[in-house]
Amino acid sequence: MFSTLAAAKQFAGLPNNDVGLGSMTTKEMTDRETSMTDHDCSSSKRFHLPFRKTGLLAPTLLTGVLAVFTGPPAWAEDVSAPCLRAISETVYVPALSRIHTQERDKQPLASTLVIHNVDPIHSIELTAVSFHDETGKHVKAFLAAPLELGPFASADFLTEIRDDRGGIGANYLLEWTSKNASCSPEVMAIMIGGNGTHGISFSLSGRVISRDGEETK
Repeated sequence: MFSTLAAAKQFAGLPNNDVGLGSMTTKEMTDRETSMTDHDCSSSKRFHLPFRKTGLLAPTLLTGVLAVFTGPPAWAEDVSAPCLRAISETVYVPALSRIHTQERDKQPLASTLVIHNVDPIHSIELTAVSFHDETGKHVKAFLAAPLELGPFASADFLTEIRDDRGGIGANYLLEWTSKNASCSPEVMAIMIGGNGTHGISFSLSGRVISRDGEETK
């Protein structure tokens, strides 16, 4: 305690008279501290004076604390990124009909293609949704006619777990169009499978492979 007191008084420019404190009795130390406190009060030099004297330390510490508690977290996502708009796109979405769990053991998977129209104003129209196997061969089509998705609407298409024609490298192809330049939809494939207490689930995002009327806004 006394070493800290001495350092504080030295920083404040006050004389350090704390010599021989180890040999003092408790009463003597108490009387000495009382005397020092009275002297400091009368001379307007309390232990917090170093902050007043420098005029810099307190604001610097305060700035550091504010930076810690008000700065953005390292993991914060940039939600202000501009919306990429287009008139039409073709989206490739990787999907799996099965996956290896051991060298000679394969686990069948169901996959669900999910399309979210993230545009708050404009509708988009799904003109084609198809499923392809690991060789790129067309397996099936999901749409008999175009499907309109309004603002914030979604659509999903299922490939059942017993349909293993796609293989490990299966994929979906999606084509959409809009009368107005619209935000690119959020497209993903969700895979799920397993039996008993063993379960598998994961998702893969789509990738735009062609785009018309590109516009950033």
